Amino acid sequence: MNKEWQDKLVSFGASVDSDGNVSFAAEANSSGVQVSGSANNEFPLLVDLSPMTTIDITGSDAKTFLQNQVCNDLTLLSENEAQLNGYCTPKGRLMAVFTVFAHEDGYRILLPDDVAQAFAKRLQMFVMRDQVSISIRTDVIVSGLVFDADSSPDALQFPASIPALPTTELQLSQNQQMQIIRWHDAPFAESLESANQSLQQRYVCLADQKTMSTLWESDSFRHRSYPYWRWADINAGIPSVYASSTEQFIPQMLNMQQVNALSFKKGCYPGQEVVARMQYLGKLKKHMKHLRLPGATDAPAPGEKLTTDSNNNAGQVVDAVVDEAGVNLLAVVNIDTQIDELKLGNLALAEASLPYSLIVDDSQAS
Repeated sequence: MNKEWQDKLVSFGASVDSDGNVSFAAEANSSGVQVSGSANNEFPLLVDLSPMTTIDITGSDAKTFLQNQVCNDLTLLSENEAQLNGYCTPKGRLMAVFTVFAHEDGYRILLPDDVAQAFAKRLQMFVMRDQVSISIRTDVIVSGLVFDADSSPDALQFPASIPALPTTELQLSQNQQMQIIRWHDAPFAESLESANQSLQQRYVCLADQKTMSTLWESDSFRHRSYPYWRWADINAGIPSVYASSTEQFIPQMLNMQQVNALSFKKGCYPGQEVVARMQYLGKLKKHMKHLRLPGATDAPAPGEKLTTDSNNNAGQVVDAVVDEAGVNLLAVVNIDTQIDELKLGNLALAEASLPYSLIVDDSQAS
């Protein structure tokens, strides 16, 4: 994390532990346990996303270079859009899942910090004679805005340096000071006892420290930390890859075709033959599910195994966070496994809903 920005967050009421993890007092429950999501949030929220890293890939050959490396089709990306994408090893296993949009004479990429260095180093290996520069931008600060479905973001008085909020999913709005991506809506229960679902409207903001500070100095927002964003991504069925889960999953296992993060019609890229063979010749044996671990207070690490009484490798955690009801998680599980048989340690898992179908018409795949 940018140390200067970390100190700034402290001035906004954050606490930072010895590992650099940021939290806010409002995220502790009555027992003092840090929880990532709550049915009682008071919107709007401003979320610290400093565990996300920005990488710029620029130069006259940047567009051709990156198109040849990634699993989604960058030629379909307009200048006013962002895209979910991934980078695979030659074995078709994801080394990174990231958000990308056109920036200057190339692209800007956003991904978890703990895979950023390895990802940038791997890309650099293939630059060869291309006119491409790959730079990790420690000066770019990332934050998230969250509104509930009934609120009107337009009612807030944003600083003049902030561009207008984009209105459709993955639309990009930007000016010289900031880029804003309209992120995936996240369903959540209106109360822990309620089956009624509401939606969070979410935005990713990228800017320099001075510009971002103008948002954090506003009295309009409650503050939350990065696990809150992960909690909402889990509810939205949006996958992530971290250092502990890198090279574990092929894209289809993470439902990337369901969230427009994977193309079966673009040209070659590392691992493309494996991914295509799985799509057209093989049978997908694992996919990502939304699960709950009621009452638990410790979240498993990404990559941790799920079991059944007869299978010690029935699934694998994609992401998991603690909330007021237990642990909320995404996991890749064997398709033929009954969810009520799944366990994490000695605790039984329960299935939760995803906002999209796991059945995809292959003819509609991009």
